[in-house]
Amino acid sequence: MLEFPEQAQSVLTGSHIDSVAAAGAFDGCLGVLGGIEVVRTLNERGITTRRPIEVGIFTEEEGVRFGTDMLGSAVAAGRLTLEYAHALTDREGLTLGGELARTGFDGPVDVRLTPPHAYVECHIEQGPVLAENDVEIGVVTGVQGISWQAITVHGRAAHAGTTPTHLRADAGLAAAQIIVQLRALVDSGDYGDLRATVGHLIVHPDLTNIVPARAELTVDLRNPDDTQMARAEEALAASLSELEDSQPGLSLTVRRMAKTAYVAFDDGVQRSSRRPPTTTAWSTSPCSPAPATTPRRSPRSAPPP
Repeated sequence: MLEFPEQAQSVLTGSHIDSVAAAGAFDGCLGVLGGIEVVRTLNERGITTRRPIEVGIFTEEEGVRFGTDMLGSAVAAGRLTLEYAHALTDREGLTLGGELARTGFDGPVDVRLTPPHAYVECHIEQGPVLAENDVEIGVVTGVQGISWQAITVHGRAAHAGTTPTHLRADAGLAAAQIIVQLRALVDSGDYGDLRATVGHLIVHPDLTNIVPARAELTVDLRNPDDTQMARAEEALAASLSELEDSQPGLSLTVRRMAKTAYVAFDDGVQRSSRRPPTTTAWSTSPCSPAPATTPRRSPRSAPPP
């Protein structure tokens, strides 16, 4: 069995195993399987490394079901509490804690990770930038700041045929105006490299001949500049207030879903990627195979329910 110094922090690799619908079957899974394959290859070849290598397998990183992005790693790093994560609900009212228990992945292991020496992840590109530039692989320089908000527009239901336009409080129309305003913020160029998306939109009572009484939508803002992100959020809040004041009978409520600041990645990785690979960059020696990694049955290593 390999013995590492007690104080040696591990190098962590891996990714997440939940994915975004229609966003790529290998989203997350590539990093998980790649990390496992690295450990297996080192074991098979009897190679030891300067530090132990661990594979992290996170869940609910995309926030698709329970509404908070990077949830598994946030709990593992201590940014969010386990109690907070367990209490989150999906659209059917099911809690994350309840679903982990139901599926058998509410394990006994402490969910807090010991801070690693470094973390490296292989991931598919979720956008078309590399393909557009005819580049096969790139090094990510950082993670954009993320702002998620859920907006509910409260209007008044009315018959589509008999209610004059000037007497309507149309929640569906207001939702459409919010979407157009978001695009205007992006197109203005006043907020840096801002991106805005309304990925969820539903109206109630959702009937062909009824003016919507309520509209629910989500706003996803991304920006690699925290100052510009704050300005964009302020502009959105101001536009929502103006919308509410301009149409009698309308009211809006806003709920924060997630907020994370921009994170710059280690520039040493970026610099090393610009140099041709050399054998001197590695320090390895043959030894007896390392012990196999035992998966931990905890929220950070559980598949999405």
